[in-house]
This record gives sequence, C-alpha cells and structure tokens, in this order.
Amino acid sequence: MIRVHGYLGTITDAMRDDVAHADLVVGGQRHLDALDVPDDKRQKLGLIGPAVERIQSLPDDARVVVIASGDPLFFGVVRRIRQAGLNVEVVTAPTSLQAAFAAVALPWDDAQFVSSHSKSVETAIRLARIHPKVGVLTAPGRGLAELVDGLAGRGKTFVLAERIGEENQRVRVLDEDAARAVVADEDVASPNVVLVLDHHPDSPQAVGVNPELAGDVNVNAPDDPQPGTDTNPDGSDRDPIIGQVINSDAAAAHAEAIDHALKRETKKYVGPSRTGLAAAWGECDLIVSHLALGATTRLIAPLLESKKTDPGVVV
Repeated sequence: MIRVHGYLGTITDAMRDDVAHADLVVGGQRHLDALDVPDDKRQKLGLIGPAVERIQSLPDDARVVVIASGDPLFFGVVRRIRQAGLNVEVVTAPTSLQAAFAAVALPWDDAQFVSSHSKSVETAIRLARIHPKVGVLTAPGRGLAELVDGLAGRGKTFVLAERIGEENQRVRVLDEDAARAVVADEDVASPNVVLVLDHHPDSPQAVGVNPELAGDVNVNAPDDPQPGTDTNPDGSDRDPIIGQVINSDAAAAHAEAIDHALKRETKKYVGPSRTGLAAAWGECDLIVSHLALGATTRLIAPLLESKKTDPGVVV
C-alpha cells in the first residue's frame, strides 16, 4: 500500500500513525526529520525517479508513506507515481498557493498557476505580463528576483509567501521597489511561493468577478461594453472589443506584440484553445486566434449557430 500525505505545516495524528507502521517513508529532509524517521526507512525526496525505483523494489505488501508539500495532486508527486504504474491512496492538504491567496483574503478561482520547479521562470513572466492574477511555485534561481526583473516597470504587486503553513510563516505584500529591496537584502526564506498581481490584494479590483471557467478573468461585468453594440453603457461610441486566444508561450509573445502595435490592451484568453475561443466568441467583436487556420476552423464550426451571435471578425 502506498499512501501519499499532503503536508502544509501540520503533522496530523494519522500521518504519524502511518509513518510509525511504514516500511519506507519518502519525503523532503525537513519532513523526515520532523517525523523522526529512522535512517533505514527513509528515502529523501529530491528527484522523484530514485524514490519510485525504490518503491518498485519493495514487496507488494510493503507499506509506503510519501510526504509531499501542499497538495500532492497539484503540480505534485502523485502524477509521476501513477505514471509508473503504482496505485496510491491520497490524504491531501491545501496547496501552498491556495494558502497564500487565503493569507491575503483574495479569491483565486480567476487566477492562473505556473510551476517553476523544473522549468524556466520565463513562462511565469510571460503569463504575468498578460494576466492580472498569477500564482508561481518557485525554485532556486526561479523566484522573486527573476520575476521582478522580468516584470520591471509594469506596476505589479508581489505577494511573497514564505514557509507557508509553518510556525514561522511570513507573508509580505510588496511593490516593485520593495521587492527589489527584499532581494538585495537576501531576505527571502525558502520554501516560498509568489503571487503576481495587477492590483494590491486589498483593492476592489483585485477581487475580480465570478468566472465561469477557472482562471478566466474575462467575464464581462454589467457596466462593461457588450459585444454586438457600438456604444458604451453610457451611450458614447466605443472601440471594438478585441480578444486573443493564447495557448503557448509563443502565442503570448505575439499577443503582446499585437497590443503594442494596436496601442491598446486586448482581452486575453489564456489556456486550452477550445474553451478560450468559446468564451471569446460570446464576449468579443473581433477575435485573434494564434492557432493554425485548420484548427481555428474546426473549433469555430460548432459555434456557428446564428449570424446574430457571431463576432464580426476572426483572424
């Protein structure tokens, strides 16, 4: 039996009991030390590969406990363990990003999330340039310092959540200058996560609106311009609502170039193209699809119900 426990600062009685009866305990050094796991029963969790190999070498009736930070189903170890053909039970915990949003009382259903644990922080930077609310799982050399440099001059607010869930947890809300000072002073504790926001978390704008699709901030509020009309709610003339469907880093870079050329901010639909295009279809006058023509045509075809509901142009 393999049981995966999420850990966010609290060692539960169930976790202690499982560890006490386990043949092997896999976890980070601090997890193993906190649980007093004997040396012969511990497997330090760095790269997941060696841990999986050791688990596979055990008898089928061996009892294995895996301790993983936060929610092990969210950018966590469960996917890799299951991909190896192993069956698991999961006792979850809140993800550190969820806890970071809770620390500043900010809804997170309209946020986008990026893991920089094993990849470049550039994806997080590109996403934060076009999305007002982004949560980043950081790693050494891919954290606050790199985010601040990559987003320089954009007026972003950074929420630095350090040792989230621990007794010495610290959560700070920083503007760009304050974030640079923290980095210069080397005053950043690990582990940490970073929220990158367009607005201070205490502001009404940061709360956002209720999205139909998680991570989507493009829901039109009652007072926003509505597609299919050339006037603002107050009766004045308005510019067309332009949306861009973005499903890759390259598309994000192209979208930013289009904004620069148009000298205006377009609506961004970041994520799966099918859901993004469907959302933009009902909210925009003009849609920029960064897909191939054939793919765009296939996705558009089911939406062609009426001339009255079509956007004016899809490019």
